[in-house]
Amino acid sequence: MRQRWLSLVAVMAGVALASAGCDRPSSSITGPTVAGPQLDYVTGGYTTGDVILLTASGNATQTRSAVIGIYGGKINFGATSLVVPAGAVKHPTRFTFVLHSQPYISAELSATDTVTKAVVERFDSVALTLTLSYAGSKTAVPDPTKLRIYYVIEGVVKETLPANADVKGKKLITQVKHFSEYSPGLDALDAR
Repeated sequence: MRQRWLSLVAVMAGVALASAGCDRPSSSITGPTVAGPQLDYVTGGYTTGDVILLTASGNATQTRSAVIGIYGGKINFGATSLVVPAGAVKHPTRFTFVLHSQPYISAELSATDTVTKAVVERFDSVALTLTLSYAGSKTAVPDPTKLRIYYVIEGVVKETLPANADVKGKKLITQVKHFSEYSPGLDALDAR
């Protein structure tokens, strides 16, 4: 019996020594982990960092395009719109407005000069007015006056834009000087 016990202890010691010299990675986490953007089941919004971007029902993507010249113009989807003021462009320019409802509500804006064929990304002389409706949002919004418009790249918030909330009309209004993707949302602390 004693012989069997000593054999068992020797085997266990050998396994312990062999595994100590093994080159496999440690199972402990050595640095911070960052979760990617994900659906927040409490608010129904799309969480990215400390911001909750509003989501809408359905999985619709709508596109509108218009050639707008030096006198300005407007592209709209009901209460959601882009107003290009007079003098924003030097030549007739094709503005494209793509409105997404999933994974979060967003307005993807682009423009191409029809004469030079150059992509127009910035508007230094004047700001364009972007209005985003949140009427179709399924995200819980306890206080609409705390809603903001965020400049977003691939689900990551890059900048917060000042916005005026039209609570009765359920829309946010801001000024933009460059084209990218913009989304309505709120600070995660304001969502609870």
